[in-house]
Amino acid sequence: MHTRTTTKVASIRDTVLADHAKDPHPGLEREHLRAHLLIHEMVEKQLAEDDPPEVGQVLHRLLANGLDRHEAVHAIGTVVAREALAMLKQGRPLDKVVYVRKLQTLTVESYRRSVANNEAL
Repeated sequence: MHTRTTTKVASIRDTVLADHAKDPHPGLEREHLRAHLLIHEMVEKQLAEDDPPEVGQVLHRLLANGLDRHEAVHAIGTVVAREALAMLKQGRPLDKVVYVRKLQTLTVESYRRSVANNEAL
C-alpha cells in the first residue's frame, strides 16, 4: 500500500475510533464492535474518496431528513454490510450498479424500520 493511502486509511481509522470514544456502543460485544468499526471505516473511506459519489449524496439526504451524521453513517453502513454479505454468499465481486441502486433507495424511514426490526448496525 502506498504511504499516502496508508496515511489516509490511518486518519480515517483514527477519526472513527475518536467518534466511538464519545459514543462507544456499550451493548456491543468486542467482536461485534470490531465489525461495527470496520463498517464505519468503509463508509468513511468511501466518503473521503468520493467513490462512489452517491455515498456522499445519500449522506447529505439522510442528514437533511433528520438523521445525525453518526446515525446516517450507520444507515449507509447497513447497505455496505448487506452488500458485503451478499458478495460473500454468492462468491461475486462488488456490483457497483446494484450497490448504488440500494443506496439510492435508502431512506430515514427504511433505516428506522431496520433498527426497529433489529436489522441495522
